[in-house]
Amino acid sequence: MKRPHTETKDRGVDRPRAVALEILERVESGDAFVAPLINALGHKHPDLSSLDYAFITQIVYGVMRWRGRLDWHLEQLSSRPLHRIQPRVLEILRAGAFQILFLDKVPNRAAVDESVRLAGALLPGDGPSRFVNAILRSLVREAASHDFPAEDKDPVAHLTVSCSLPRWFVERLVARFGFDGARMMCESNNNVPDPAVRVNTLKCTPAELSERLGEEGAEAGPAEFSPVGLRVRSKVPLTHLGAFGEGFFYIQSEASQLIPYLLDPQPGESILDACAAPGGKTMHCAQLMGNKGEIMAIDKNARKLRDLAETSRRIAVTCVRAAPGDSSQPAVFAGRIFDRVLVDAPCSGLGDLRRNPERRWRSDPAEIPDIVREQLRILKAAAGQLKPGGVLVYSTCTVTQEENEGVVEAFLKKNRGFELDRSGGALPETCRRFVGEDGLFRTYPHGMGLEGFFAARFRLREA
Repeated sequence: MKRPHTETKDRGVDRPRAVALEILERVESGDAFVAPLINALGHKHPDLSSLDYAFITQIVYGVMRWRGRLDWHLEQLSSRPLHRIQPRVLEILRAGAFQILFLDKVPNRAAVDESVRLAGALLPGDGPSRFVNAILRSLVREAASHDFPAEDKDPVAHLTVSCSLPRWFVERLVARFGFDGARMMCESNNNVPDPAVRVNTLKCTPAELSERLGEEGAEAGPAEFSPVGLRVRSKVPLTHLGAFGEGFFYIQSEASQLIPYLLDPQPGESILDACAAPGGKTMHCAQLMGNKGEIMAIDKNARKLRDLAETSRRIAVTCVRAAPGDSSQPAVFAGRIFDRVLVDAPCSGLGDLRRNPERRWRSDPAEIPDIVREQLRILKAAAGQLKPGGVLVYSTCTVTQEENEGVVEAFLKKNRGFELDRSGGALPETCRRFVGEDGLFRTYPHGMGLEGFFAARFRLREA
């Protein structure tokens, strides 16, 4: 059941905090992700100042990123389990606790008083506001005395609390990378990256876009690894910039920008993008092809596919043909044979926690086997549409071995006509090291400053 949206007008409360609460409630209800809601702020609340936008963004992303640690502190102070606290009260507590623990520029008194005022305005009776007041004032007094679980006695619990991650996920990281490697990865997952964009080379060069963004008040510099990437800082959502509306760039993580180079699509070829929405890799493939050839973009999410079609129009890509359908069913491809196939598979998303911190609280390890089965069904069906000698790339934005190495092993075992192509395609020279000795592409937040991506490049043997 969806919670009622928070009213933000004429309530005598701090409006940015009320808007942040509204977004947090929507995200927690499971019907939305943070990034689209933040990007829509300017349209829904056009009178918000750039400072208001920055403060709302800071609170929302901060609460989602540090929710585990915030809840741990709140559990020390509450006489009732957190799951028994009214959801809206809990979100107000989390937002207040984040301001107290992480925002040095917000006085503790303001964080407490505005949270109490928010509870009093949006909830019946004076019980909720008194409860919020008592918990947050206790947090101000006692937070410094809350010691995290000892690293030497329970290293997993230490990382779980200090880095604000689910225990099951930390356990997997420690088992795979050891404690020191897991700690570096956990800490890196809480670093806030500058937004990355991919330059639309069909319209401009990176240098030209940098200059244009500067004219619009945004700071842009070259990405470290993607030759068509920029790192951008802006006081307003990137989607509100004129250069975005005119199709000069696409918002896309730098690691994601590298996957099309593995596929290496050529002008005039026929390409299948089996899980295309929202379309970042699709559009990049079109750029690499010089907008010449054909890309069949399939996705079963009709709404996202409409967004993909709109993106095609915005950035002037004409070689993409979008079609709704389930790529795990071979019939959706209508018997077509393609030069190259990209399967950017649905996954747990656990490699992209820096940009999408809410994923850490939505992922369920019990669901991973079902995800793997779907990945293999899509991979098998899409692979059947590849011509002999053609290239197939499988990619995910996760770090679980079941969804990555496990899928590759299972696919090769059951599809003897395919071999692992260790060439790395047309990856930029600076990125060749991301392909390991086993021929598999991996990026990580720690040591690379990239999202956790995985990819395998296959080739179908000639008959």
